[in-house]
Amino acid sequence: NPLLDQSASRLERDLRLDDPERDRRWVQFRNPEPSDTTLQALRDVLEDWNDPATPDEERRTALITVLKHHGRLASLANLMQALQPQQVSALIIDDEADQASLNTEVAQGLESSTYRRLMELRQALPSSTYLQYTATPQAPLLISIIDALSPNFVQVLEPGDAYVGGRDFFED
Repeated sequence: NPLLDQSASRLERDLRLDDPERDRRWVQFRNPEPSDTTLQALRDVLEDWNDPATPDEERRTALITVLKHHGRLASLANLMQALQPQQVSALIIDDEADQASLNTEVAQGLESSTYRRLMELRQALPSSTYLQYTATPQAPLLISIIDALSPNFVQVLEPGDAYVGGRDFFED
């Protein structure tokens, strides 16, 4: 929960979600459930993207932040399956991708619950890009190349001024 709150707060700040002067209109959803009003709100956003009569400036972008827990991911996958967003592009950002996302039961020929739910979510969003984000990329880079979460490419980012990592502790 603290990581979800941290990520959602950073996105709110970085995307200026509270700024009425921003160019893009965002609709933010946290841990949405298929049974609440989220279903219709998300349906409205998606229908605007599929309606050629909707002017670009009136189209909103849905921003969904969800706790990386198999139950929450199952709810989101079910919600997306109910909406069937076939023609809408989606970007799935897996923050801390080295934690819980990887299939921890591959050696037994099984799928771990979080991994299975991520696969269901990706299947429910056929026009999606899955972006793994982590400061410790060893685990995603060492999984089998035929695994669905095996990266197609890697981009190393320069850390920000406030980042504290291995170099700070072990450079000497």
